Amino acid sequence: MAWWRKGRKLDLNNYIMIDNLKHHRWCVFGMPRTGSHLLEYQIHKHLNEVYGDSAKLGELFHPFSIRDTEVYLEGDTIISNDRDYGAGEFQSVNFWEEVYRKIGLLSQADNFQPLSCRFFYGEQYIFLGLEKTISILQEHNFKFIRLDRDFEKRLISYYFAKTNDNWRYSKNENKLFVDISRMRRYIFQTVHTELDYESQLPEFEYIKMDYDDIPKDDAGKNVKVLPDDPYEHIENAAEVKQLFEEYYPKVRDTLRDLI
Repeated sequence: MAWWRKGRKLDLNNYIMIDNLKHHRWCVFGMPRTGSHLLEYQIHKHLNEVYGDSAKLGELFHPFSIRDTEVYLEGDTIISNDRDYGAGEFQSVNFWEEVYRKIGLLSQADNFQPLSCRFFYGEQYIFLGLEKTISILQEHNFKFIRLDRDFEKRLISYYFAKTNDNWRYSKNENKLFVDISRMRRYIFQTVHTELDYESQLPEFEYIKMDYDDIPKDDAGKNVKVLPDDPYEHIENAAEVKQLFEEYYPKVRDTLRDLI
């Protein structure tokens, strides 16, 4: 298993298998809808089989993550069950306070306990910034896997999830009509966010992995899986295909020159 640094381009095929991960703490990161939930589940399962007592922390720096998990602290064993917020209480939570409470919990954890977590570098709730987030995880002995996915499938999956509740947790046979204006906005916003965060990504070591290389068997509950051919489920598929063939490359090239 090899490591790569930012900016180095290699032909990477079948370069990682979950069973080959020898370290006991891993963080998955990437843009939303790249399969981070699915990959973290697989890593957690592997760590638990090899080391035992693995804790799956989920979106560690999101204020409402780490629910129903066990983190073993130095000294006595403490089970940390995160609060499940109701609608009213959600509005009153201090996000910063919750984020730092999670960091404090992580700082007390037994250094030998296997852990997994994930974060999206395209979401506004990365309060600490990329460099600080990565630094904190490095201090706690995490190694990193950067997850990527075909832009077109990622955006279609994102659109399905944001506009139709039936697509949030499992695939189904419903046909959806895609609002072209809305999808154009998604494309523009996502390309801008991705390029902006790419320019801020600090130099550090990580493994690269693609969504298509994640084991899909026994993936656990509530893992969001896009159909193999999402266009079969889109009523105006021809319009959407044209959007990705013509509009997306123009936006990408224009913004790349500006950022």
